[in-house]
Amino acid sequence: MAIVTQTLHRWYDACRSTPSAVLLFAQLAGILSPQHFVEVRKTFGGPAPSETARALAVSETILAADDEWLAGTRRRLDAAASALTAATAAL
Repeated sequence: MAIVTQTLHRWYDACRSTPSAVLLFAQLAGILSPQHFVEVRKTFGGPAPSETARALAVSETILAADDEWLAGTRRRLDAAASALTAATAAL
């Protein structure tokens, strides 16, 4: 990032006598910023905060369903183990 910053500053110094160049420099600096890089990547699985929040909500829903399935499976296994113990004892 330091090279980009140095290049931008050299470009700014060369063009600063023109007000429109100063504005263009500010726009270019914003476009090349790490924050802008992340914010514009709103594609599926991208790093943008809105996409990350959406993916997290989906993951939490899937995790809750998995937890529910696991709890139900454990209850059924415990019931089957109890039934097996009772059947064995009745022999």
